[in-house]
Amino acid sequence: MWQRVLLQQRSITSRLPLVAAAATRTPHSFIRSRHAAAKIPLSSSKSKADTQERPPFDDDDTVPVSALEEPKIEIPSPPTPTTAIQPRDYVEIFTKDSQWSGVVTNERAISGRRQMLTVMLRNGRELEFMSEDVLFRLPNFQKGDQPASFESRMIFDYQKSILLKKGLSLRGLNRIYKHFIARADSKEDDLKVTLEDMARVAFGLKQEQQVSSEQLHITFLHLANDPLHFIPTRNVRLTQEWLLRSEQGTREISSLVDAIRRRDKSYTGFLERASHLIQLYEELSHQSLGTVKDTKPFHHIHFTKQDARFVNFVADWVKSSDSALKSPHDVYAPTILKALGCYKEDTFVDKSLAMRFLKQVGMLKPWDNLFLFQNASFVDEFLWSDRARKTQEELDGYARAFLEGQADRAGFYARDPCDSKRHDFGKLPVYTVDDPFAKEIDDGVSIERIPGSEDTCWLHIHIADPTAFIPPDHPMEPLMQQRVQTLYMPEMHVSMLPSVLGELKFSLGETAHTLRDGSQYAFSFSAKLDTRDGSILDWHVRPSVVHKVHKIYYDDLDTLLAPHAPSISDPHIDLNTSFVHPHDNNNAVQQQQQTTTVPKEAEKDLIDIYKLTRTHQLARIRNGALNFIRPSPMIMLDDAPLKLPRLEFNGKPRYATKMPTLRLSLDRSAVSPARQMVAETMILGGRVVSQCARENGLDIPHRTQTWRPEDDAELRQEMLDARDPNTGMLPMQRMLNYMNLLPPAMATTTPGLPHVLMGIQDGYVKATSPLRRYMDMLVHWQLKAHVLGTKAPFDNDTLMTLVPQLEAREKRLMAWQQRSIGCWVQQLVSRLPSDTLWTCMVNRPNALTRSDLGASMESATVTILELGVRARLANLNQSLQVGQVVKARTIKNDLAQGHLDLQLV
Repeated sequence: MWQRVLLQQRSITSRLPLVAAAATRTPHSFIRSRHAAAKIPLSSSKSKADTQERPPFDDDDTVPVSALEEPKIEIPSPPTPTTAIQPRDYVEIFTKDSQWSGVVTNERAISGRRQMLTVMLRNGRELEFMSEDVLFRLPNFQKGDQPASFESRMIFDYQKSILLKKGLSLRGLNRIYKHFIARADSKEDDLKVTLEDMARVAFGLKQEQQVSSEQLHITFLHLANDPLHFIPTRNVRLTQEWLLRSEQGTREISSLVDAIRRRDKSYTGFLERASHLIQLYEELSHQSLGTVKDTKPFHHIHFTKQDARFVNFVADWVKSSDSALKSPHDVYAPTILKALGCYKEDTFVDKSLAMRFLKQVGMLKPWDNLFLFQNASFVDEFLWSDRARKTQEELDGYARAFLEGQADRAGFYARDPCDSKRHDFGKLPVYTVDDPFAKEIDDGVSIERIPGSEDTCWLHIHIADPTAFIPPDHPMEPLMQQRVQTLYMPEMHVSMLPSVLGELKFSLGETAHTLRDGSQYAFSFSAKLDTRDGSILDWHVRPSVVHKVHKIYYDDLDTLLAPHAPSISDPHIDLNTSFVHPHDNNNAVQQQQQTTTVPKEAEKDLIDIYKLTRTHQLARIRNGALNFIRPSPMIMLDDAPLKLPRLEFNGKPRYATKMPTLRLSLDRSAVSPARQMVAETMILGGRVVSQCARENGLDIPHRTQTWRPEDDAELRQEMLDARDPNTGMLPMQRMLNYMNLLPPAMATTTPGLPHVLMGIQDGYVKATSPLRRYMDMLVHWQLKAHVLGTKAPFDNDTLMTLVPQLEAREKRLMAWQQRSIGCWVQQLVSRLPSDTLWTCMVNRPNALTRSDLGASMESATVTILELGVRARLANLNQSLQVGQVVKARTIKNDLAQGHLDLQLV
């Protein structure tokens, strides 16, 4: 059976350890600033940087985000050998049509951290290949300089020797699959194994014996020649990891391939039924949208179980990772599509065509997010899998127990441990500011004026307090740790916590779990600010109760704050750009509210809060904070939540009569005073928590970011000097020239380190989103232990292991979410007229890339300013420079691959 590769790929997603509660330090009894009268200045003699933590642009301009490579671990680690391919390395190369091997004689860097390689073959001929075509590498194969004739002879002799030794090693090589697959959890599960471990089994080596490069090479050639049993993982050259296909999967694929080869009746019957259905669909469906006016003509059509197996075989091809190694799906899925006789006019029988087939036979809806379909295994703790279903059932069970008054029996605190230590903010108003559709309301802010003082004022940042109910040893903890965060998609979102708790009971506001007097729990981070220069004069970290919570919408607050805010814009970017398809005048989104959510009596508070946060922001700008506007797409679906794509076909076609309304707008965070105010309060809260940890010796994850010493200091200073001193802004066009200077942020348990891109010199912690980020909840548990004078649930050694894994997973999920949004942007492009003219800014200049036919061509990477997504300007016949603005039209919109190709106009 040749199985559905990605459906059961449990070993692909790394498992986070379920860390047992541990403790090493006896904390102080309460948390309060030890230096109430001392200033904690923002100014510093050191140099400067940026306000946003997320990377401004993707590092790789040409590879789609669907690659979802494992992010770098941000805790310092020992140096590793270079992964770049060097001259004199021996390489195995797999292109779409051929396999090559030889020695690298020259290399040069090209776009996206890739290389163009010149490789000498055994006949002395030299050819050029891309580095991504190399699946195996032997470093330093050739020693010293030799004549070309000697080099080619050496290659010839080596290849002859390797093939001979491979033949002599067949008995051991044939043991590999059975030896390892027996370790799989079940006959339906794949198994990930390293090349080195497989070589040990093949050659009978003990664990302490070293595997030779020759043995690794022989083992690699065996795996590459057996795609039925062995699947290369993404970046197999770097990871050296392979996936062993499950026993059930190999039987399934073998059975289907045999039916196709023999043209079995089950196969030819499927071709007839599928071909008839495709023709009917083409006659009745909308040419560009794929919808049908009426589904009744399709009601009489039914596929057999055997038919569904063939459809799923094609679907598995679409879901499988692209690899130059030909899999059974790569060979026989196109065979099925060709045999249907419905695609004679199509030049390429590729995955894009397979996607169209899956829509035509009713497995996929016209709008199904193809990225989700292809990358379901990356979020199997949230969606689709048995694991996800069991997790959700368990979470829902705990939520029901909480709502039914059985909290203590379900592992929740019977009584808040901090109840006697909470600070009561009394009648002080709390303002939560968010979008109308926000569900997890986890932060609010209050202002407390100091009588008789115009130069100082308290800002209280109130954070939702789920740890008032959830202890660190609650059975939900490992489930939340595995999820890491709430997963956001345009179609729906899946909460880290049970939604009824995270979105209602533990949120700040009217739905919150309240005490007898109507108050609700919060965890408050307070900063006493110098109103003249934004310095923090004093601080508190306190569990609290709040009473008067007001929910305010961003747009309403923007209207109030606009007269008090600086004008921010970029000459090339219009953040008011928006698109909607199809148009629907009756939609609720277009029904604007008639009244503001800002109470009249709250206006002075909110204006004063903004002015205080603005003073703090200016201090960060003086200290090097850097801002710039970049277009970033925001997708809203009026019909959300939408059903997600089916990962497996059950034989029942489904068709749609209308498209969901798709709305695209650009993120206005950089120019919205309300959003800037909220962001600044969160930064303040993060600074207060960092100060608390530093002064009290607490183990919590901090964020740090420092300039790389090897970068050009003069160029960095040039960038900082070019900022607007009032906003810290640089135009995007100019900023693109400095992107390589921006360093990554790193996690650390060392407090007080700088975060240069935010203009913070004395430490920063993420602690303001415990409803949707596990790491923030972990910080709350550590702080609460200090408040109570008990041992911290996580010691420093545990955090050093856990935090990098959590952060790596956060980054992968962020990339996954962004690519999911990108798929909807591409859907919008497919709905718009094909001659739509786009304004583009060049991110990276001309570089050599590969066309669909495999030929080399010049292209440049651009940002479409109206959409906020990357695209490729293909087939260039002129040189483009970074920051150059050009006009272009779409020539290819490949949703299956996540690529958007444009042509200059």
